[in-house]
Amino acid sequence: MRHVARPVRALLVGVLLATLVLGVLPAHRAAAANQSWCPPQTGFCAQNAFLDFWRAVDQSTGGYALDILGYPISPTYRQPDGRIVQFYERAIFEWHPENPAQYQVELSRLGADAVDGSPQLQQLAAQPPVSCGALVETCTLATQTNHTLRGDFLQYWLGNGGLPVFGYPLTEQFSLRAASGQTYTAQYFERNRFEFHPENANPRYRVLLGRLGAEVLAANLATVKTWPVVATPNYGGAPAPTPASDQALVNAAYALIQGVPAMRYITDNLAARQVQWTFAPLPDGVAGMYSSRTNSITYAPMLRAMDPHDLAAVTGHEGQHAYDIATYGPPQTTNDCFTLEYRGFMAEATLWKAWYGPNGKPNPVNDFEQSENAILADFVHNGGAGVRQFIAQAYAQECGAAQAAPTPAADAIPTTAASLPAAVRAAFPDAAVQLAAGPPLTAAALGQPLPAWPLR
Repeated sequence: MRHVARPVRALLVGVLLATLVLGVLPAHRAAAANQSWCPPQTGFCAQNAFLDFWRAVDQSTGGYALDILGYPISPTYRQPDGRIVQFYERAIFEWHPENPAQYQVELSRLGADAVDGSPQLQQLAAQPPVSCGALVETCTLATQTNHTLRGDFLQYWLGNGGLPVFGYPLTEQFSLRAASGQTYTAQYFERNRFEFHPENANPRYRVLLGRLGAEVLAANLATVKTWPVVATPNYGGAPAPTPASDQALVNAAYALIQGVPAMRYITDNLAARQVQWTFAPLPDGVAGMYSSRTNSITYAPMLRAMDPHDLAAVTGHEGQHAYDIATYGPPQTTNDCFTLEYRGFMAEATLWKAWYGPNGKPNPVNDFEQSENAILADFVHNGGAGVRQFIAQAYAQECGAAQAAPTPAADAIPTTAASLPAAVRAAFPDAAVQLAAGPPLTAAALGQPLPAWPLR
């Protein structure tokens, strides 16, 4: 998002549609040199950065990397274009040294490649979605690709990584005749193919992922074998160690949020989803950013010298974004984006009120604290009208970009008062009602010209 020249929290929302960037190097250590895992099932080895990636997936999915990625089934090769790759049963690992260290391993878009390369699959992809009908609990339409997720496939998608791991559906469910002669219900997603296997007694294995990595390797084996075998790279340098003072400050901020029991869902979600954090320069006037792409919060360095309550307020705002996106998905429309921001402001103001009372912090010592007092006052005395106007003005450019999709999407972030955490509704009942009953949070709906709402 562009910078907003006021001490507000910006939101980075990105849906990663080109490649999966999942292999994050743990923040507390660098990759060990010359590490290797050579499963006897295939006789090939996962090493160095590729092995770190595999293990990171295994850890983040509770031990199911074998289901998602499979075993290594080839040496590490250098393609003619210079890219280093290795084939796994259900994926192809790619080495991207141009990326930051923790994102130098990516997965190929094998599902999309399969659809692009098959006229039959392209026909399936072009077909309209099958109506969900009354199946509101077990079926949902992905407006981005105009196809549905339903039944067992929807449950598997939700329970094993969702959008970052599998991408959007590219077809509806269809009958697939496998090489074995058996016919399965299948569906293509951007990064793999789901297959339904009701013959498996264990519910865990009734939905399996296609062996797309193995299929691509088998179809191109003669060519692949002409590529030179190379050593698997290591990550390009260790991440900087986290200063003890930074860790202590963030710990204090988390403790302040946890001290408001009704708001603990924010830190609980950050911990459960392993949201990372760092201090790094941000655009002028921006105190923090949450990125769903990297699953991380970036804090402005200025917060190091400020009261931990200030950092905790930023965490409350960005943590509400992380909670909402994990619960409802990234914003798909301009109104979605504005609503997401409004919910973030409500969360931070709820914390500010819990710490300092309805009048805010006495004797604020910096612009940020003065802004927090002004935000709180607007929610308490004005039903959040000033905040809504400010969001429509300050976030017009980045939230307007949410309408860039050729097919208009439906709102995903709820505006109902009931969808707000109970603590937020209780703190600002008028603002919650305004969110639910008011017009969309767009500049057009709020009228022009929008007043400049001073946050300083």
